[in-house]
Amino acid sequence: MKNLIIKDKIYGTFKINEPVLIKLINSSALQRLKDVDNRGAWILHYSHRGK
Repeated sequence: MKNLIIKDKIYGTFKINEPVLIKLINSSALQRLKDVDNRGAWILHYSHRGK
């Protein structure tokens, strides 16, 4: 069985071995969200400063 390792800066590392969850996480519907920034307007304020 294939495992999926997820590394998160806040919650740590997760090992997922449920095939249905791996299929869901790898689906195009969820993969399109991986580059979404959830910091809100803060990123717009600081992005012009060159971080």
